[in-house]
Amino acid sequence: MYLKQVRRDPLLDAELAAAVKAAGKSAYPLVRKSRKKGQLPGWAKGQRGVIKGVFQFRQEPDTITFDAVKKGDSSTYRYQFTRSSPDRPWQLQKA
Repeated sequence: MYLKQVRRDPLLDAELAAAVKAAGKSAYPLVRKSRKKGQLPGWAKGQRGVIKGVFQFRQEPDTITFDAVKKGDSSTYRYQFTRSSPDRPWQLQKA
C-alpha cells in the first residue's frame, strides 16, 4: 500500500492558524503602504504589482514573509518582516 502525499506543509492547529491570520492582517497594510511609497527595496514609488501573502510565519520573534511580483516582470521579490512581540511594530528584516 502506498500513501499519496496531499500537502507538503505541516498541518496547522487552530491556535497557530489564528496567529498566522492575525499576523498577516497586521503586517499586510505596512507592506502595501511601503510599496506604494517606494520604500520597499526594488520598487519605485507608484510602481504597480501584486503582493502575495506567502505567510511563512514563525513565532518568537514574529516573522512573516511576503512575495511580490511587479507588473510586466517575472521576478519574485521576497520581503521578511519581524516584530519582537505582538504589541511592537513590524520592521523590514530582509529583502
